[in-house]
Amino acid sequence: MTTRTLPALPAALILILALAAGPRAATAAAHPAVSKHERKVIRIINSVRAEHGLGRVSAGRALNRAADHHSADMVAGGFLAHDSSDGSSFSARVRRFASFPNLGEILATVSPGAGAAQRAVDLWMGSAPHRAILLTAGYTRIGLDAREGTHGGHRMTYYTADFGG
Repeated sequence: MTTRTLPALPAALILILALAAGPRAATAAAHPAVSKHERKVIRIINSVRAEHGLGRVSAGRALNRAADHHSADMVAGGFLAHDSSDGSSFSARVRRFASFPNLGEILATVSPGAGAAQRAVDLWMGSAPHRAILLTAGYTRIGLDAREGTHGGHRMTYYTADFGG
């Protein structure tokens, strides 16, 4: 039996392409899943959904890209809104990345540090429109991005949670 070794060139080429796209793209290529902090937010969301008799939502790559794109846009522009800086609605933006019949989005900014994940979910649960989205039974997927930036002159963590189902 002969063993065949694959050439190293394809892996090197992939790394070069990822680096050429910029540092965020290289990180995304190396780690397509959500971060440890983002997974914690999703666990808290799923715990809240379970308390209300709802099914879990699981991370979806396309929705993660949509959430990542929007958080980056908000941090760069120093704003917090569902519409993108180019004026497009959240649904138009998310549909550029993912196609689900039903979409929802919730946003928050909280002070970074210990407890930030829980504070973000608590904010959402304390707001009737955000709570309704978080507790929508038909959502099965979530894209979540948490990123630090400045909002109102204060260092904050921006959260974008995009839901699909």
